[in-house]
Amino acid sequence: MGLAQALIAQPKLLILDEPTNGLDPSGMRELRELLHKIASTGVAVFISSHLLHEIELLCDRVAIINQGTLIAETEIHKLTNAAPIVTLEVSQLDKAKNLLSPLPGIEVSLSEQHILLKPSEKR
Repeated sequence: MGLAQALIAQPKLLILDEPTNGLDPSGMRELRELLHKIASTGVAVFISSHLLHEIELLCDRVAIINQGTLIAETEIHKLTNAAPIVTLEVSQLDKAKNLLSPLPGIEVSLSEQHILLKPSEKR
């Protein structure tokens, strides 16, 4: 009902928080189809969700925000095809890096109080 109310005003920007929450699978599919139709008319549709699979099905661009900090903003296909990165928060950066660096196939780097792990180019 809230979506119908929002669309009556013919907005240029539609902001939705967890739009598929509580819907059954057919309702989720119908909502995705509706949102694609709305976006094809030139309406910018902004969706907030923690369901990454839904975001992949709904969005062409994505921004990831962690505790108020923008982590990434790109086209969805670039993000889903990117190598996974694991971030570890540690108290002893150098010791952690020395312990993790010898792992085969893993590239270790430092960022503030974090260790970043990702697959190395040389496997």
